[in-house]
Amino acid sequence: MSAALAGAPGDGKDRLRLLAAASVPFMIGVLSKYYQGPGSEHVRGQALDFFGTVFMILAARAVVLRPPAWRVAGAIVGALTVMEISQRFHGEWLERARSTWIGLHVLGSCFEWLDLLCYYAGGAVALWLAARLVRQPAS
Repeated sequence: MSAALAGAPGDGKDRLRLLAAASVPFMIGVLSKYYQGPGSEHVRGQALDFFGTVFMILAARAVVLRPPAWRVAGAIVGALTVMEISQRFHGEWLERARSTWIGLHVLGSCFEWLDLLCYYAGGAVALWLAARLVRQPAS
């Protein structure tokens, strides 16, 4: 019997569970943009960073099941960290890139230490969730 038919890790059910789980932080992140309560500016920014990180890792994990989850999470959190730290620099080529709509939304414009904490916390939560959603092989 093939591994896929035996329900081995990485089958379609694992992918569906990961995508279903990824849809929750995606929706919470989108809805957080409409929050109007106390501290709304910080809540909106940090909620989007946290839930966006969880979403990206779970969605990427659904697409790429072969490498370990920590590598997928590490690549995404690493890229987010580099983009956040790049906001501390204002070289001519970076400012040119940020002058476009896509450049501004991908690179951002204001460095915030709290964003890094949100990325790392989101990465930890995503790893915890991914470990519970993907079946492990029986020993």
